Amino acid sequence: MTTPEHVTPTVARREELDAEQAPQAVTRRRYVGRTADFAILLGLVALFIVLSVTSSAFLTSGNLLNILSQWTPVCFMALGGTLVLIAGGFDLSIGAIFAMAGIVSVMVANATTPAIGMLAGVAVGGSLGLANGFLVSVLRMNVFVATIGSSIVLTGLATVISKGNIITANSPGFGFFGTAQFIGVNVDIWLMLAGIIVCSLVMSRLSLGRYIRAIGGNIEAARLSGVRTEMVRSLTFLASGLGGGVAGVIVASQGVSANANAFSTSQYSVWTALLIGGNSMYGGEGAIWRTVVGVALLALIGDGFDLVNVNPLYQQMVTGAILLIAVAVDMLIRHRRR
Repeated sequence: MTTPEHVTPTVARREELDAEQAPQAVTRRRYVGRTADFAILLGLVALFIVLSVTSSAFLTSGNLLNILSQWTPVCFMALGGTLVLIAGGFDLSIGAIFAMAGIVSVMVANATTPAIGMLAGVAVGGSLGLANGFLVSVLRMNVFVATIGSSIVLTGLATVISKGNIITANSPGFGFFGTAQFIGVNVDIWLMLAGIIVCSLVMSRLSLGRYIRAIGGNIEAARLSGVRTEMVRSLTFLASGLGGGVAGVIVASQGVSANANAFSTSQYSVWTALLIGGNSMYGGEGAIWRTVVGVALLALIGDGFDLVNVNPLYQQMVTGAILLIAVAVDMLIRHRRR
């Protein structure tokens, strides 16, 4: 191999070593990634088997459908959050959007009809998500400052609108998501499955999914490649807002009421589900199926605690510990992939 005059032998040798080690590095990254995927799925299967063996009430159609219905709102928020996370951002206002959407849906339904109220709640969620996208992508605000600021403002606004009280729906039919079924399965579960399919297709089949991953991997390189990064990032926040809006409407419909404190623990469950599923908090890596697995793990853990009558405070402690472990594992995996 000939070495150009302006390249020293040492540099040339280093380049040769890098070229030789590149295939090994790719193989190592794939091996670590597949091992992590296997561990996540194995953990879910193992937990399912343990609960099935230890509790006779767990493996019943009624209990399983109840679990799915309870965690549908978290899944919706996590689906939108997945797109934001893969694009290299995060939405700390999702809980406040969730609460605001629920309050608006009840108030509008009381003044008009249940259908209009529900649509209004979803529209409010999408609008607030788009506003976050404007702050982050157009005004170039730090994503933490933008979304935590939005959360504070929206929480205060929700409290003012509701006057700190629980707002009850008096419009007949607003409890649709709490009672309606199709083929013996709650409508909200079917809606969740549709959301999972749509988001999966976006990330795996559409150019938008590739752009989202490119931005999360290296936003400047994506911009130089012709990707409209501001628009794409705004769309991810729009998706997150819509997820929060749908979740808020579903919970309000199930309980036929809404209040400003409805988000107290929901956003923590969302972020825990995103991270324990194996999505990287650094962006560029992640998948919808990982988020679904993360939500399923949390759902099984929560149901297991309920079946053995454990104090809910311990459940929160375990959830927090799982979140810390998930972040630590993410950092370890990224280090080993280098």
